[in-house]
Amino acid sequence: MKKKLLLVIITWFIIYNTQAQEFAGGSGTEIDPWQVETTEHFNNIRNYVGEEHNDKHFIQTADIDFEGMPLEPIGHESGDDYNTFNGVYNGNNYAIQNFNMIFPNDRHIGLFAYINSGEIRNLNIKHSFVEGYRSVGLIAGSAPYGHIVNCNTIKNQIKGDYSVGGIVGYAGILYNPNLFIKECASYENVIIGKSYIGGITGTARGTRIRNCYSTSSVTATEVISHPNMGTRSFCGGISGHNAWGGEIYDSYSVGPLSAADGNPAGISSYYSWYGALVSGCYWDT
Repeated sequence: MKKKLLLVIITWFIIYNTQAQEFAGGSGTEIDPWQVETTEHFNNIRNYVGEEHNDKHFIQTADIDFEGMPLEPIGHESGDDYNTFNGVYNGNNYAIQNFNMIFPNDRHIGLFAYINSGEIRNLNIKHSFVEGYRSVGLIAGSAPYGHIVNCNTIKNQIKGDYSVGGIVGYAGILYNPNLFIKECASYENVIIGKSYIGGITGTARGTRIRNCYSTSSVTATEVISHPNMGTRSFCGGISGHNAWGGEIYDSYSVGPLSAADGNPAGISSYYSWYGALVSGCYWDT
């Protein structure tokens, strides 16, 4: 009995010390989140992706500067394979900056590859370069569920082909308003893609966007034909495409817009399909 108890204590001690070395402090709970202070600490978050880690909490305790180093998305594997982030990351109003994330042939490219029921709040991303193929954003490549609150992206470059946004590339899921993006800003970013390009989201379906703004440059270089929405570039100051019950409220766009079809939209290129709404918004582009 004593030997078994001793074994349990030793095992717990090893696990605790391993996790303590991964972060600056904390235990990963809501009241005692893991403390993220360095590039190494941030990279260790990728050890806690997947639904089994939906109770994990992280808090940033300093600005993190990658100094031009390459960075892989949290949860990124390759191609269409990914692991979802389901925990809570509190940036604590600090910044992650100066990283290069270059995966031109991959989907779900962003600081977090794919957010599923997770939450990102109080985070700034500055002076970085992100490139992917489809579903490309600075905070998240894709995010069907969860909350993104009070996050700012500042003077970055974002490049992709389809569904490219200053906060999230592909946001939400059909008729299921369980992704909330609120009080977020896309500030003086340069966002370029072929189609479905926006200052906050490239594509938004069943997403609630509230109190957000963009001063970013948004460019869509291709005209595509859609059987229900016609021929257009899907370029918008807030979202390139807003449909399937998506809602954009009390938001504005004042950044320069350019679309290959000659008709960029101040808020969203398309928002009347299947119950999407835009209310209380304005633009000056």
